[in-house]
Amino acid sequence: MFLIICYGNALRGDDGFGPAVAAYLKDRCVEDGQFSVMCVPQLLPEHAECIARAKTVAFVDVSATSEVGEINFVPLHSHKHIAGQQAGIADSHNSSRSSQSNPSFPHHLSPVDLLDLTESLYLELPDAFIYSVGAESFALGDNLSPLVAAAVPRVGEQLLSKRHEILMIAQQNLCQDYAV
Repeated sequence: MFLIICYGNALRGDDGFGPAVAAYLKDRCVEDGQFSVMCVPQLLPEHAECIARAKTVAFVDVSATSEVGEINFVPLHSHKHIAGQQAGIADSHNSSRSSQSNPSFPHHLSPVDLLDLTESLYLELPDAFIYSVGAESFALGDNLSPLVAAAVPRVGEQLLSKRHEILMIAQQNLCQDYAV
């Protein structure tokens, strides 16, 4: 299954990018047992169960550090995977936000924190990546800035293309299984 988790606050300007991409995807395709879109305000430990059932998971969010409107695609790995490969400095999406945040707010998880939790609880680690776009404003309001709004269909179409790719690979694998 290909799981897409779009997250953010639609009432905080460009933080509504994730929910906007989720709406774009839901308008253009039917969810089935092989494809699912979740739209959530923030990542929670409870999402680990859904992630464990996925073959591939995509996260969609905004970035406060990228240039406004810049689309980033970053493969994600668990901390165990990074440590196992003795990786150097991880990028901002692979670093843990929750370890730097106030412990009074334990629901602030990064995608990598959630992958770590999934791997620890379910012994499963799907392929994972994040699409993010540089934000201009997090001010109160339900409008995206023009450059972020322009990124919604571009990221949506890239995700639909990934969906097609993943489904084709799954179909090929199924055909090979029957041929054996």
